[in-house]
Amino acid sequence: MHQLSKKDRVNYIRSPHHCPYCKSNDIEGQHMHFDDPLTQDVECLNCTAKWKDVHGIVGILEDTDGR
Repeated sequence: MHQLSKKDRVNYIRSPHHCPYCKSNDIEGQHMHFDDPLTQDVECLNCTAKWKDVHGIVGILEDTDGR
């Protein structure tokens, strides 16, 4: 399996709904790791590539249910 280029990584971050290696949209999120940083194991069911998504806070939604 080839290493991802910077462009491949940027494209995946912009649209993380496909495999960054084979471009298949048949990917599946696995276990979350609640460390610093928060990561999630991801696997492509087409080419069997595996990688970790790194998650971060990108916004906030207020609780509006009146509690």
